[in-house]
Amino acid sequence: MESSQSNCPSCTVPISTSADNSISLRNIRSLGGLRFYIPDYQRGYRWTSTQGLQMLDDFNEFIKSISRNDDGTFYCLQPVVVKPCTWTDSDGNQVSGYEVIDGQQRLTTLYLLLKALFDVDERNDKFRYPIFEIDYQTRAGSREFLKKITDEQYRDVHARDCIDFYHMRLVYNALRSALNDRDKYDDQRLATFILDSKIDLDEDDYDEQEEARDLANNARVIWYEIGQAERATSEGIFTRLNIGKIPLTNAELIKAMFLKDSNFGVVDSAAKDDVRHAQELGIDLRQHQIAEEWNQIEQRLQDDAFWYFLGGNEWPKEYDTRIELIFDLMEGWTKEVEAYHTFNGFQRRLIHASKRKGKKATRQRPAESVWKQVKDYFRELEYWYHDRILFHLIGYLIACGQTIPFIKSLAVETVTQEDGTTQERRLNKDEFLHAIKAQVREQLKGVDLSQISYTSNDNKIKNVLLLFNILSVIENERSDIKFPFDRYKQEGWDREHVASQTDKDRQEVPRDSREREAWINDMLYYFTGARAKDCRKEGGEVETDEALRNQFVLDGSQLYLERQSAEIESLEDSPEKDARRRQLRLISILIEAKRLSMIDAKKRDRDQYDQLLAQVFREMRVYFADDRLDNKDGLGNMALLNDWINRSYGNAFFAIKRMYIQDHDAAGVFIPLATKNLFMKYYSKHVDNMLTWTNNDARDYLAAIQAKLIPFLPQQ
Repeated sequence: MESSQSNCPSCTVPISTSADNSISLRNIRSLGGLRFYIPDYQRGYRWTSTQGLQMLDDFNEFIKSISRNDDGTFYCLQPVVVKPCTWTDSDGNQVSGYEVIDGQQRLTTLYLLLKALFDVDERNDKFRYPIFEIDYQTRAGSREFLKKITDEQYRDVHARDCIDFYHMRLVYNALRSALNDRDKYDDQRLATFILDSKIDLDEDDYDEQEEARDLANNARVIWYEIGQAERATSEGIFTRLNIGKIPLTNAELIKAMFLKDSNFGVVDSAAKDDVRHAQELGIDLRQHQIAEEWNQIEQRLQDDAFWYFLGGNEWPKEYDTRIELIFDLMEGWTKEVEAYHTFNGFQRRLIHASKRKGKKATRQRPAESVWKQVKDYFRELEYWYHDRILFHLIGYLIACGQTIPFIKSLAVETVTQEDGTTQERRLNKDEFLHAIKAQVREQLKGVDLSQISYTSNDNKIKNVLLLFNILSVIENERSDIKFPFDRYKQEGWDREHVASQTDKDRQEVPRDSREREAWINDMLYYFTGARAKDCRKEGGEVETDEALRNQFVLDGSQLYLERQSAEIESLEDSPEKDARRRQLRLISILIEAKRLSMIDAKKRDRDQYDQLLAQVFREMRVYFADDRLDNKDGLGNMALLNDWINRSYGNAFFAIKRMYIQDHDAAGVFIPLATKNLFMKYYSKHVDNMLTWTNNDARDYLAAIQAKLIPFLPQQ
């Protein structure tokens, strides 16, 4: 864990040779005198004047946003990823400095801005300092061109020597011209912001330098330094960072910040071996503990049941590293803030923890203190997850759009003391649960179950149905089961009609050819049991050839028809025989429709196909008594359904949906408990027809919802 430093002869700041990757925030002045090297695996400088002016405008807008008395606010540039190295420059000198793996465009533009600031106004000379230098491996003369870019004749003549020089001149001219607009840009204030770090680089007292930097309203670079222990090549790291233009994430930056050696003490190189080794071991153990706890949190969040309980795919950004969600929550991240808002917030937390440690003796180091905040935040979320009642009610609130920080705030109340001062008090479990239930009631504020409808209050209906399902799970005798928020969110369950919403006396045959085929297949499967997914190859694997699958359904349906026809002929005349004949007639029409659907559309008799479908659809409407329901958009005809059950063409009859629910439930597929109960007519007091969802069924179902939700409904 030991690190050392070697002074580069061309630098005023030591070159680090740490074994591990490290991260820090560096003000611009601290880069003074450093030498940077751009290797040949990177493209040359290609920023345009628009991108250069964007950096200037970002600085300018930030300056306007901060108060003149605001100490400690800073603007953070995106990461510069570097690796210590040595090379031979264009003058033949051996140079020690940093290879720039990522960030060369920003670094070069920053150089051009500094040159423009000094060039545009001699009053900025008081800020003048030895600017860092940049060498390009394959573009000789770049360092010289940058140094002399303020010479108008030189830059105009030599801009033709190299495409890099052309872009450098373009951006420099744009920056210089913009800075001459004194109404828009205060160049002296810009120079103060960028360069007045309040740090004396000759000062030996490191703590005083750090405190001065903390109080400076300045621009800073996220400095990510690759340590000697990194096995990947520079090219490999560059590729990893730039595939798909993926930058370093806030989580990666925060992890490096937590684990850097200096957080855990200093190894005394002059101490005896056993003392030095003990110091190294102590640092290593503390780092390992945080790294292991980090991995444990990440592993827990990789559990989809936990992750989707917390929101999952409802977050406005994707999390490759899920622990980053905890950091974002702690720092109040929104999609409107700048890219490294969360990292900057944790940097400030470390700074404040360092100051507290300086004022008050504590056994915990600043990094360990801040890491404890992360663990405490995560443990509270884990507590919610493991408590069965909190899991369901908080999961419901999150699914309804309530935020985790708001829910956390419910666990704390502000108490006013007798002397007028206020103090925060954490609620006990019962008090917190009471506050959570109050928020659930808030979600149903103004809801009248008899009045909400699919067309006017779709979100309210979804919230009601979700809560009905969740409460059904809570009260289920199998107390170990939990509502699977991961399945609910990943599979897209939403409020849909139980019985088809097709208006009475309206013949609505699916128009899309694929939907027509799916409708015919559903009907044949319902009546005959023949379905394409049962078609197998000789080896037993599922057949994928569409023509063979269709033929399988046709043959199976035809065989069923023939067998049933022979069986019916042997029966005596009766109402049952008449009903079965009627059913076989429908099957024969469906078989003919199936046969026509398998013919190429150009060769098929379109009118015959359309008429046949209209006929069979009309007769199916009568068979399934699809027009019995009065209020098809009311809550009594609403359930949580998925597209593959509801069918995308929107004309699936109740009996067909019920068939699919039975199939999927038997196969172990998640079906919301109340939805499954509904299609089994669990809530219906009198069941005389399993093919149709009737007015009585809808009324009984609505009453069951009303009874279950009474504790959370407003008083009518």
